[in-house]
Amino acid sequence: MNLPIEVVQYLNTEVGSFNQTLENTSYPVWLVKQDDFALGKARSFLVNYSLTAYMGQDLWTSEKRSWGWCIVITAPISIEVTKILDKELNSTALESDYSPCLAWPVDCEPENLDDILTKVRSLLEAYPVLVYKSYTDWRDDPGFVGYDSITVAPTTNKFDILRFEKINGDNYGLGTEDIIKELIELDKKYGLDFIGPAELQLQRIPDKEEVIELKEWLFDFCPDVYNEYTDISGLSGGRIELWWD
Repeated sequence: MNLPIEVVQYLNTEVGSFNQTLENTSYPVWLVKQDDFALGKARSFLVNYSLTAYMGQDLWTSEKRSWGWCIVITAPISIEVTKILDKELNSTALESDYSPCLAWPVDCEPENLDDILTKVRSLLEAYPVLVYKSYTDWRDDPGFVGYDSITVAPTTNKFDILRFEKINGDNYGLGTEDIIKELIELDKKYGLDFIGPAELQLQRIPDKEEVIELKEWLFDFCPDVYNEYTDISGLSGGRIELWWD
């Protein structure tokens, strides 16, 4: 991602220093060094250049020998998309400091959310965004409480959903990119559709032998999926839920 010189100058002055790009992406990352840094102020400036920012995962700083905050620069959700969903869903988007995505809470029965997802995806087909189910408290991540919202990510790379949602299996030594690497191979074999941040639909339904293989793979890759909070009954239909406690 090539940033205008005015944006680079602003970030260097008001935020800190360019650190890197987000791993395996072109999204620039700035290490926050200013004690009075305000994300809202930065977003207000960046919107003039069709950009936004969100707080990324902590980075190790050799200068202070400690973990420090960083921001990631991405494209925003357009005003046009926001207006379409405000009207269609009769809801107002929720934003987060920790993601560039927007989430629209939906007042419906959980089993009807898939139909709404399909309709919204059709409405936004011409826009460079991805749409999936999420839950209202995703902003503070207190734990999974059931899907109740439609979320839009400003990307056409489905694996960015995992990056923006910061999906990880840290308790098993799996970072976000480790998970993505594994799922890329699954995508090559079956094709993946992210129904939720950690809920996948295989585009090619596995046969009986492949279902057995997938169960073994899932147990090795994501052992916590075999607990009371998840359901593997949909595996034969190509539905996979990931969970690392």
